[in-house]
Amino acid sequence: MAVLSVFVLGIAYTVREVSSASPSKLISLLSPEVGQVAGDLIKRATDFGIASPSNSIDSGEVSSSSATTGGPVMTLAILADSHVGNDKNEYIENKTHLARAVEKAKSLGADEIVHVGDVTNFGVLEDLRDAKEILDDSGIPYVAIPGDRDIAQTSNVDNFVSVFGNDNHFFILAGHKFVAFNNSANYTPISQDKMSWLKNELDGADFVILSQPLYTEGVLVNCQYMGNSCEDQEDSDLKQKQLEVKKQRDELLSLIRASDVKAVIAGDHHMSSQTQDKDKPGLMHYVVGAVGNTFKEGYSQSSWQNQSFSLIKLYEGEAFTVEDVIL
Repeated sequence: MAVLSVFVLGIAYTVREVSSASPSKLISLLSPEVGQVAGDLIKRATDFGIASPSNSIDSGEVSSSSATTGGPVMTLAILADSHVGNDKNEYIENKTHLARAVEKAKSLGADEIVHVGDVTNFGVLEDLRDAKEILDDSGIPYVAIPGDRDIAQTSNVDNFVSVFGNDNHFFILAGHKFVAFNNSANYTPISQDKMSWLKNELDGADFVILSQPLYTEGVLVNCQYMGNSCEDQEDSDLKQKQLEVKKQRDELLSLIRASDVKAVIAGDHHMSSQTQDKDKPGLMHYVVGAVGNTFKEGYSQSSWQNQSFSLIKLYEGEAFTVEDVIL
């Protein structure tokens, strides 16, 4: 037991030191072999609960809003970062991984699917259509919102909307209201019309689903959220635009804190986590893991964290659970 304690404390110290660095800069310095070791270390640390992740469904542990009785009345699968792409070999297999995730969600009783962004690697029409076909073939109702990768080719949502029909949604499941909102653009503020739409839909909302996280304090990727990309912008114009987006992030966070929303769910990190909001006890911030097997060019997802998605299970009353599912 003493040996295990020392081992866990050693991991905790390592994770704390690593978390103060920019993940994108850190990984860029690693060889694939070293990156694999780092990924294994991070996974072991999260398995011990040190890095505050959502717990794996395979371990039988879940993050829960309150005690639950009986089975769930509705199950929602949340997918992120499938990065479907036909242009480079390292992305081609991601179609298979997205199909695997959809089939696994179906086998676990998912009643609906939400893809929270980076459906594709570059927002190319062919890739978007391939991803849509996989989701269509599941036979499960679904909605999708774009990530920053899905607007890369057009610098707007044109390609995405032409395939998926919309970039913002709300829906009701088992009496719980979900609002799925596109906040994917890193350097373009959200229009006032769309901000007004969100303000109206927050009335009565229980869950907000976003492309990018709003609140990341206490998680490993603590510098990557809406309006901040972990890297200092040298271009003054881009820096100003990013500051404007960050200001909107602060506004969105204030609106959500003032509402009755119980949880915010996002993607983009390629790493699952769960964090309690420090300014509003009871408000949880979840980030779901990545479905695709490409963390960045030259690095597999396994060098960072195992491929996964999340399940939200809704129970009678206000109770819900959030579980990670490893692919």
